[in-house]
Amino acid sequence: MAAKEKEIAGASYIISFYKEIQQLTHNYGNYLNLMLEVENKYGNPPKNIDDEVQNQISYTIQTVRLSIHKSYVMYCSIQPTLEEKDNKKRTELKEAYNQLKKDFVLNRETLENYVVSINAILVKDIIQNLLASSQGLINEVYGE
Repeated sequence: MAAKEKEIAGASYIISFYKEIQQLTHNYGNYLNLMLEVENKYGNPPKNIDDEVQNQISYTIQTVRLSIHKSYVMYCSIQPTLEEKDNKKRTELKEAYNQLKKDFVLNRETLENYVVSINAILVKDIIQNLLASSQGLINEVYGE
């Protein structure tokens, strides 16, 4: 594979990672909204939840969990290529991921830590590096 093809493939993977993180963030928002609605209607802790709402909660949790796993796997694929800038964020991400994959009902604080950490890694490490290393490719795409 030629160098330019590798750059394009790498940029494409980063775009896929970005889209997955957007989906994770969207699913996280849906989960928070649903759980607040459930608590408002059924109390905290919720009691006597009807079957339709239980199914909705289960589906939403499964959707969030899938986004968590997909984003973490993509992050692990990209991680070896990143400079070691912020080990604390990476440690927080791994700890949050390990906790979230154990629990069926997702802890909101842990989920928020995961979503914020993976977004921060995307912005600080990946996009910054991509823009710095791909200036020639960007110029070529935009004809500059």
